[in-house]
Amino acid sequence: MLATKRPATQNNAKRSFNLLTQLMKVKFLDTITTRTVDSFASRLLECPGKKRGSMMSVFTVNKHLHHLKAVIRKAHKWEYLKNLPEFDFHDEPEKRPVFMIPSQHFDQIYRACEQAQHPADRPYGPADWWRALMMLGIMTGMRNEEMMTLAWDNVSLDAGNLIVRHQVTKAKE
Repeated sequence: MLATKRPATQNNAKRSFNLLTQLMKVKFLDTITTRTVDSFASRLLECPGKKRGSMMSVFTVNKHLHHLKAVIRKAHKWEYLKNLPEFDFHDEPEKRPVFMIPSQHFDQIYRACEQAQHPADRPYGPADWWRALMMLGIMTGMRNEEMMTLAWDNVSLDAGNLIVRHQVTKAKE
């Protein structure tokens, strides 16, 4: 199942499953119940977070639960697990947008594009290429792979929209 997923997804699913086996002392798949999953989620909230002195956030707990749910559903489909446990996710506080870099850093990177030498095989300069890529990313929130696989067939400048094919999106949707 994981072999067809992106490396980061594979690593996250393995990390989540390893956490389950460590915290809940699970040795066999058929011992995983709804109670096991609920206890696991509660214990994760008591684990240290990334920042010193913090606890694991509900966002991170839910991420682990989503990965586990996918793995366990596949195990159930393959008949390694007789009963499929229920997964109750924690309510997440309303998210606020978080900008990845301060605006002064963006400005510095934007100006540094002048030094770019690649790609050199375009009818426009490398600086223009990088600046366009940066602006597309910052204005749309698109991921690198989504931007790099865009084709003119998927762009309508008149309508002001573009199409990102599901094969290249993170969620494959």
